[in-house]
Amino acid sequence: MTISLQQALAYIHSFKNYELTAPQTIPEGAWDLSRITTFLSLLDDPHRAYPLIHIAGSKGKGSTAAFCTQMLMAAGLRAGLYVSPHLLDFRERIQVDRQHIAPDALAKLVEDVKPYADSMPDLTWFELLTALAFWHFAREGVDVAVIEVGLGGRLDATNVVTPLVSVITRLGLDHVELLGDTLAEIAAEKAAIIKPGVPVVSGPQDDEAMAVVERVATQKGSPLSLVLPASGARDNPQSWIFQPAAGNGLTLTHGGEQWSYPLGLAGTFQAENAAVAVAAMNAVRDGGLRIPGEAIARGLRATRWRGRFDMLQDAPRLIVDSAHNPQSARVLAGELARLTPGPSWTLVFGCMADKDVNGMLVSLLPTANRVILTQAQHPRAMPARGLLEYVRAGWPDIGAVSVRQTVSEALALALEGASERDNICVAGSLAVAGEATAAWERQSAPPDESYHQSMAPSDYPVNMLEV
Repeated sequence: MTISLQQALAYIHSFKNYELTAPQTIPEGAWDLSRITTFLSLLDDPHRAYPLIHIAGSKGKGSTAAFCTQMLMAAGLRAGLYVSPHLLDFRERIQVDRQHIAPDALAKLVEDVKPYADSMPDLTWFELLTALAFWHFAREGVDVAVIEVGLGGRLDATNVVTPLVSVITRLGLDHVELLGDTLAEIAAEKAAIIKPGVPVVSGPQDDEAMAVVERVATQKGSPLSLVLPASGARDNPQSWIFQPAAGNGLTLTHGGEQWSYPLGLAGTFQAENAAVAVAAMNAVRDGGLRIPGEAIARGLRATRWRGRFDMLQDAPRLIVDSAHNPQSARVLAGELARLTPGPSWTLVFGCMADKDVNGMLVSLLPTANRVILTQAQHPRAMPARGLLEYVRAGWPDIGAVSVRQTVSEALALALEGASERDNICVAGSLAVAGEATAAWERQSAPPDESYHQSMAPSDYPVNMLEV
């Protein structure tokens, strides 16, 4: 008899989960591809049953994965998608044709895999979940799967695949405790997903990171295609040159041809992610999958991805974004200034304790005329009072600063008394973005119209790795 979803989740969460662990306490050797390789062999190597796209990076890899998946679906292909972390629902992590794995399917999957998992000492939570995703895609008979790296690349459990194309989105200084103190060290960890002879697509990189990507691609004999902004274009026939267009659009040039695409995701920064995804589709075509031009256009236009510059309402304007490092905070600040110049935003901010708090605040605070500090229900969350100390120490002249202990209370305070012309932005962590989105859904939709209405925030599995 199949176990319940609750029993399945309890079993998954019984495994060691480094997503909930402070980086400085993670033991050396915690990641090792030998375990996942052995485990998958017990399941008859399901990750070899279909072609894949493998995506690593510091920024934009989730949006890039969503763009890729939607274009594959528009081409009539059955597409798997494996991502982390989730925003609202644990089942978001494993999708087929953008549908979350069904509760009964996840329960049956766990029930079937349990005898094999119980025989594997020291198997981790992420290794188990990765194997479940691979096995689910094989059982569902997907034509292709899009696989997002969890952390880093070299020792990430997903790095057992040999894909049609390896994709590296923009890199930055993040997870320095685990991946290295320099951009070159981080790039080396990410570029380790490149497989011999397998095409590589790289988004724009700083010179230090690009040098590493180019060196690894050359060493492995992997053809490298670069996706570059029009302002930084190189004289290279393999380059894809992009620039944002009005109305959430993308203009893309490659090989003497030019295309214009409307995008389903808001924010000028999404033009870069969409361009990387289109370049990846070109490599997939070379690998034998048929992706017509009209499928690319329809897929880009149809893509949705919650929690990324997500405008939940117009009046007052409420945007929820998962910016969680200095690079993404700078991009978000630019988007907010583009919409409403000057310090005109109510900023609801919470982040993880192991993040570069000052690096984020230095970009976001100048956009704000009011700040509400809060914390996610997550063991790695920085206490809201600790955030207040950061703000007071670095910006002693800032005036309207409040503290609320939960994200739902912080959002309620932001919305309280807001006029239709006011602007509110929630940012700093995907966990905060998820809790804000859930709180907004609970207050905005009738109970029978939202999957999440009957669930208190504490009911959500808090497995949020900020990547």
